[in-house]
Amino acid sequence: MALNAFIICIERDYLTDAKYFEKQISHFYFDESEIYERLIFTYARSFYEFKKEQTTKSILKMRKVIGFMRAAECEKLAERYEEHLIKILAPLSDDK
Repeated sequence: MALNAFIICIERDYLTDAKYFEKQISHFYFDESEIYERLIFTYARSFYEFKKEQTTKSILKMRKVIGFMRAAECEKLAERYEEHLIKILAPLSDDK
């Protein structure tokens, strides 16, 4: 739930609220068997960084997470986040 709220806050530019959720989630302990949560949290943190700073580094981090999803043979999950990444990058390509 908190991961979803974190991502929704970022999408809606509620970055102060997003930071709150990030801090709450960072107190969770994701053990190694909770790879899904780790990947989504890493993606969301990179998304937050992108929203704040618009860096290429944050885009590369999101792509790296998607690559890990594919390596773990979570193709549908990877496709979902690839579509999300394309959606958030679309306004940048429209500006050109």
